Amino acid sequence: MFVRAVCADRNTSFAEYRQVCRRLLKGMPFTEQALEREREAYRERTRAARQAMEESGAWLIGNSAMIEQALSFDDLCDLLGVNHAHRAEAAEVCAGDAGIVGGLLWIGGEFEDSANHKKVPA
Repeated sequence: MFVRAVCADRNTSFAEYRQVCRRLLKGMPFTEQALEREREAYRERTRAARQAMEESGAWLIGNSAMIEQALSFDDLCDLLGVNHAHRAEAAEVCAGDAGIVGGLLWIGGEFEDSANHKKVPA
């Protein structure tokens, strides 16, 4: 959930950055310094988001044995919202070298939140 929040914040930050840049570009050359400040602030936010995601991933990888000891496969599936219909397939992935945490989390989010009903735009 933390990584999702960081990604959502990064996406929002990018959209806001683009709007500010468009507005500042209209005032060039008078807004050049303000534009450069916005660029630097955006680069810093991007670096912080990347670092937060990398550190979260490193923590999960480093503590996967402890997590797997504390939580069963079904507990982790419940925690991540893995649909019961996908659990057999997820169990096959987890049986490999990646382990339960690696299998459920690091396969591109294929199973995570599969039980959630997402509203599809019309």
